[in-house]
Amino acid sequence: MSRNNQKRVDASHINRKLKPILNIQPQIYIPVIYSTVLIFIALIIFLGVLYNPKKAVVKPIPLTLTTSSMDKQMILERGFEEASLWSIIDEKEIKKRYRIPPILSSTVKDYYSTSPINKDEIKRFLTSSIKLVTNQLILSDYLRALVISKSEGKMLSSSSIKNSAIFIDNLIKKMPDLPLLIESKIITAKSVDLNIDYFKDLKERSNKVVNTNAISFSKDKKDIMVDDFLFNYIPKSEIQPRDVNFLHNVSQDGFYILDKMVSRNNFSRFIKENPYWDTENKEILIEAGLVDRYYLDFDLENEYVTNVSFYATQAWLKWAMNNYNIPEGWSLELPTENMWHAATIYKNMEQNSAWLWTNQGFYLYDHYLSDKNGKLPKEFTDITPKTVVGRNRYINKKETGRGVQDATWCTPYLGIRPVLVRKK
Repeated sequence: MSRNNQKRVDASHINRKLKPILNIQPQIYIPVIYSTVLIFIALIIFLGVLYNPKKAVVKPIPLTLTTSSMDKQMILERGFEEASLWSIIDEKEIKKRYRIPPILSSTVKDYYSTSPINKDEIKRFLTSSIKLVTNQLILSDYLRALVISKSEGKMLSSSSIKNSAIFIDNLIKKMPDLPLLIESKIITAKSVDLNIDYFKDLKERSNKVVNTNAISFSKDKKDIMVDDFLFNYIPKSEIQPRDVNFLHNVSQDGFYILDKMVSRNNFSRFIKENPYWDTENKEILIEAGLVDRYYLDFDLENEYVTNVSFYATQAWLKWAMNNYNIPEGWSLELPTENMWHAATIYKNMEQNSAWLWTNQGFYLYDHYLSDKNGKLPKEFTDITPKTVVGRNRYINKKETGRGVQDATWCTPYLGIRPVLVRKK
């Protein structure tokens, strides 16, 4: 039978009727669903053109079809750490001289090219990587990484798009100020209607002036002596959360902070007992990626030690824990940014003449990403850009500040002031 002679099937009697959803009629919700999907695809495509993958250079990670869980973990850790370095580059410099490679999406793609897949691990990677989104290029890369993950490294589908949207929606529920970060710091889109109540509320909260008097402290305790060290007690602080101008928005348990910076004489004692960290061994330390060439090249007029790297500081802390009578149940550590802020408010301490190392990585906009209780998403792995706090003699600012220094750097404006915290 020829095609022209085939009888046409009469389908006029077939009548499929879609049911309302939440009392919303199909003629209303169907266009909305299709529009949402199309907008999401357009966003990915639009942001994707900000990249030119042919010009971007990414260091390949050698892979096999099957890798150990440790190797797979390393793929994600290396990707996270490398992306963290790009995330702190000033956006103006990016436009002038840099081209950011698509590290996050390449990392996720490499991860899915191996087996087996740990979905909880990749979810943790994507949740933590939102801390690295500091400009449109990285946002584009992040969205691409998300879609690759939800399609499990395969072809894009309606299901993977839907699951990507659900993931973003869940992030916003956990981090209510995330839309404000994207709108005001990353996209800065003029097309956003700021008269909408949702954005008006976000803008109003972001413009609030920080009221340090709203911070309350619990009952004080006596300062303590640990051998020849005097530690000042800082009570538990209750700091109001959810103010995006307030970087230090997590309640902090009570702790002790050294009343002054670690001296040069004290650090010299450490070196005598640990000759590996002597300046005579500097070239080996540099080659190991633990210090730079300015290690311990400090100003002799200062009593306190400077020009110490983060890694040298960690080695000193380990030595001090074993050589001082640290109270039972307490640990000698570097302060967090919150600890330093609480200490400066409570004690009204005199500012140091140098920045102080903290124990945390540096994320430019992480204060936007706290949950309703003020807690931030955990970093996926240790990163080399570290947060430093305080004030140094090279910066003419009166207020307490924060900065970023690479973990290997040894500068005349970096010192040590440890804290005693309860062991967990």
